[in-house]
Amino acid sequence: MTMNNPLVSVVLPVYNGERFLQDTLESISAQHRDDIEVVIIDDGSADSSWDIVSRWRHEQPFLVHAVRKPSNYGVCAALTDATSIATGRYIAQIGHDDVWLPGHLTKLVDALELAPTAVAAFADVGYIDATGMPADVSIFNHEQLRNVTRPKLFSTMLKGNFLCAPASMFRRECFDRAYWGISNERLQDFELWLNLLFEGDFVSSNAPTCLYRVHGNNLSSGSQMRRQSEYELLATFTRVLLGKRFGTFYRSIADEQERMTFLSDAHECLLKVTEYAPAIRALHSILLESLVLVEVDVPAQVHALRGEMALRLGMYRKFLAISKTFPAHYMDAAPAIPYLVPVHAGVGEPFRSLVEAGAFRDGSCVDLQRERAVFFFACKQEEIEAHTKYPVFAEAIASRRVIVFDADETRTVDAGLALARNANVEHALIDKIYRFFEEDHGSFAHQLGWRRVEGQMPASLLRRIYHRSGAFVPERYRPVVAAGIRRLLRRR
Repeated sequence: MTMNNPLVSVVLPVYNGERFLQDTLESISAQHRDDIEVVIIDDGSADSSWDIVSRWRHEQPFLVHAVRKPSNYGVCAALTDATSIATGRYIAQIGHDDVWLPGHLTKLVDALELAPTAVAAFADVGYIDATGMPADVSIFNHEQLRNVTRPKLFSTMLKGNFLCAPASMFRRECFDRAYWGISNERLQDFELWLNLLFEGDFVSSNAPTCLYRVHGNNLSSGSQMRRQSEYELLATFTRVLLGKRFGTFYRSIADEQERMTFLSDAHECLLKVTEYAPAIRALHSILLESLVLVEVDVPAQVHALRGEMALRLGMYRKFLAISKTFPAHYMDAAPAIPYLVPVHAGVGEPFRSLVEAGAFRDGSCVDLQRERAVFFFACKQEEIEAHTKYPVFAEAIASRRVIVFDADETRTVDAGLALARNANVEHALIDKIYRFFEEDHGSFAHQLGWRRVEGQMPASLLRRIYHRSGAFVPERYRPVVAAGIRRLLRRR
């Protein structure tokens, strides 16, 4: 390769990087390769960064493209511009505060040359502080590159980025500048990795040749830019997971068992993401809907996960429709189906029929003090008043979480839902139950106050219930609920 036909293009976005930029540039020079080109985008720096770049570029034996933007457009735009200029077979990126050790580029080139099916290679990472001394931190995890399949790496990546951009090199022929995303200021590398995994494998150079600098300007607290990060994560997943390339990648996993393992792993990783980015829930469900048209060998597994997501989103009647298309045993562990807890062993029908039909999970042997789940009590109308002395039952009445058996007709009541005596547990009845869930309770996954039943209510909570009971306890039960709370307060 020659200066006019470089093997490696190094891309370097710079923004107000004067403090560490000289170290970064010198580490590029120390690679001692004349078959590279360096593309530098000064993204509207207001400090002396451009002067440092200008002096350095004229001292190099290789070609340096330096572009100075009039104002700051962001790192995503800078990387898009830089990679549009790049002409090398391979592209390596570095930040204006990071450092490469001698031989870094050579190790990565060798790793890619030895693995024709690999599209990207990564060096191991060390950490330095603002003074260049070793820093006792761990941010990235390149161990996960070793001895894992491409589907496993992709599903694990869905939980969040663990690969270091300055430690990477990828094949330009497998890259498209759209892989950075659109105005993706927080997750452009994350989106790049997911897109490149559609193209081929990732490998490691097994050499610690990249030093990632940790300092105040490149670390932020969990709350900073949280809203933008959540938005960019949703936008990235929308582009990557709902595009045609994901379906092609999914179909490329020929082994049925490996494909189901990938589906399960991806599902679990996305569930973890929704704990801090709830907007992903709907996208997660839409993704499973799209896979119905792709998975022709084991469709029941996809339908099972669709049903689970419908429950997590509070779409109980949609779950009912989905559940007709696959065996019921797939839903045995569905976490969003509430427990039905009989007030005594002889509560009778239709308790068992409701559980067997999948409308509820059996709560008769569940320790409600330890189980993090939503539950309803089951009893007859004439048994309600006798049980209001128990705070847990009183709270269930206030929350309309009592299923009343042996009523004259099926209808909503103050305590919850009444079921007509001798009612047949069939689709029509379950549909009414799920309609009650949706209209009165929404998504149980969001009702965090119901998910844990403490062994003993704090006195402060009891007093608050007592003084506010008129606001949420049905009128007919207020006297007995208030009396029960007064007794509990006297004991304290």
